[in-house]
Amino acid sequence: MLKERSLSTQINLSFLGILSCTFVSTVVIIFLFLVVAQYVAYPANHYEQQLPMIVDYVNQHSSSLLIGEGKEEFERTFDLSKVTYQIVNFDTEGESDLISKLNTTQSDGNGNYTKYIPLTDSKGTLKGCLSYTYPLRLMPLENRQFVYLIMFIGVFSLPFLFLIFYMWFFGKKLKINVMIPLQKLKWASQKIENQDLDFELHEDYNNEFNEVIVSFEKMRKTLKETLTKQWQIEQQQKELISALAHDLRSPLTVIKGHVELLQDGAYQNEARCLKYLNVLEGATNRSIVLVEDLNLLSQLDQLDFIFQQENVNVLQYFSTELESYEDICLKYQLNLRTDLDLLNPTLIMKCDPLRLSRVLDNILMNACRYAPTSSDIGVLVYQKNKAVICEITDQGNGFSEEDLKYGLEKFYRGNKARSKDGGSGLGLYICQRIMKLHGGEIVLSNQESGGAKVVVYLPLQD
Repeated sequence: MLKERSLSTQINLSFLGILSCTFVSTVVIIFLFLVVAQYVAYPANHYEQQLPMIVDYVNQHSSSLLIGEGKEEFERTFDLSKVTYQIVNFDTEGESDLISKLNTTQSDGNGNYTKYIPLTDSKGTLKGCLSYTYPLRLMPLENRQFVYLIMFIGVFSLPFLFLIFYMWFFGKKLKINVMIPLQKLKWASQKIENQDLDFELHEDYNNEFNEVIVSFEKMRKTLKETLTKQWQIEQQQKELISALAHDLRSPLTVIKGHVELLQDGAYQNEARCLKYLNVLEGATNRSIVLVEDLNLLSQLDQLDFIFQQENVNVLQYFSTELESYEDICLKYQLNLRTDLDLLNPTLIMKCDPLRLSRVLDNILMNACRYAPTSSDIGVLVYQKNKAVICEITDQGNGFSEEDLKYGLEKFYRGNKARSKDGGSGLGLYICQRIMKLHGGEIVLSNQESGGAKVVVYLPLQD
């Protein structure tokens, strides 16, 4: 079938088909014309009409015909292409029943007629006869010139007529194989123009159009994914703006209230002034943290966001990071217990060190907020299969069922009664986003002995 071939092959085959069919049809019609022309080139009674002339000729040249000398001249004089004749000499062949048929015309019943013409010698004595057999099957054509003209025009116009017909025939088939996929593409384009991407294009042709349809379908899927993601980002940005306005209202209200108190003269009391300044500092810090988290989250949600990844020695990196956390734990009156003994000193991982530090900072700060005073914060780092695993544990109350379910979602703060200070509700969500972009993940759980456990999985790249 044409549609199972390439478009160029379809066109070439259609062109060859048009020429071949035109040539064959023309040859067949011309052949039939030549066959028919044998009957119409002359009147149907042409051979009968020349009988009188033949009779006169035979009467004048009987003696030469009897001896065979005038035979060639006789054949040159008359059209004998469809005629058979025979010269019978009674002296040599004997008399026969032909004598009774002389000057008569006999029919064989198949459209052939025979005229028997007597042959005499110079003295007028009957010596033989000439039998003249001719066809007489059709009625005479009265207007031969008109018929010739019609046949001439018909023969020379046939190639053009056949060419037009086969062009229409093959063009119609080719049009179907071309127009159907084009209509599909037009329909798909209109769908996209109307912002409707919920459709599919199926490949029905083993030609170039199939490649176009496949590419178009890939484009549709990519466009749908991009637009869907873009819509999600826009929706998230709206949520972020709403959340920012809501979350900033509280610290800004605190700041405004205490500033008004100071303006009313509270600054004159040193103790009260110091208390108000501490409150202002805390409210300001919470506002700064929230804005910084929102700014980082906005960066992570960008489609073109790229990590600044580099090769990092695992043991060296975690040793340096954990040293800085000792002071933080002391601030919260906690003990930091680290275990890096299982790490290979030469183990290298590819990551964005700055973003990974943000993950570790956030998890350790959460552990410090939820852990009871004088308890331990544990950090265990080791390699398992093709991943670096960091386990951070505390001896607090652990995660609630709600925490385990929603702890990694945006703006989830958990049980505020468990923490020593509030957070933005974005910390763990940002950490999870960073790890996902690294190809890893964060898992929340509780220890069997009590307390929370946060596991960070960072895959090692080959």
